Amino acid sequence: LSSFVVKRVERKKSITSSVNLGSFPKKINGWQAKDIKLDKRTYEILGTKDVLLKEYRNKNQDRVILAIVYSGTRRESFHPPEICYLGGGNRLLQKKKEEIKLGKESLKVNKLVLEGKYGIIKVWYWFLAGDKFTDDYYLQQWQLAWNALYGKRMGGALIRVSIQADSSEKEERAKSFIKEVIPYLKKKLVAN
Repeated sequence: LSSFVVKRVERKKSITSSVNLGSFPKKINGWQAKDIKLDKRTYEILGTKDVLLKEYRNKNQDRVILAIVYSGTRRESFHPPEICYLGGGNRLLQKKKEEIKLGKESLKVNKLVLEGKYGIIKVWYWFLAGDKFTDDYYLQQWQLAWNALYGKRMGGALIRVSIQADSSEKEERAKSFIKEVIPYLKKKLVAN
């Protein structure tokens, strides 16, 4: 009889960096940003150093959080944000698709409404696959796999904008912020 010993070999995920999110604008059309620091464990979980987390405020002190997770090669760096929100103890009240008008075009996004420890949280998120924005996680994953299969080195991203407010007025300002940030996202992420 032969005996087999199965040994689990843990490979440490290498944390990669492929785009400079540190140079993302701190000022966007009247919105002023401050960085939110992430711990080492967060970078390890995501498997990328290309993570941006900024709090933007306008003159009315409206606050939006912009989060970007970018990876040039690791599809597993992305996941729908409700996974983290629910894991953090928030309750999902609503999930739906929305279109945000961008002049002649529109951006399809996912919208979450959650109840958290400090009240209502509204979240809009979408993905980037190569040079295309999509609201569909599985389409993004498929596109990234397809690009890799055919040797196209195109990165991907999760983009999330969130507010802690249950006000339609603040929601409209958050959507206005999304419209204003899109050109910067295209310049910074799509060009890579």
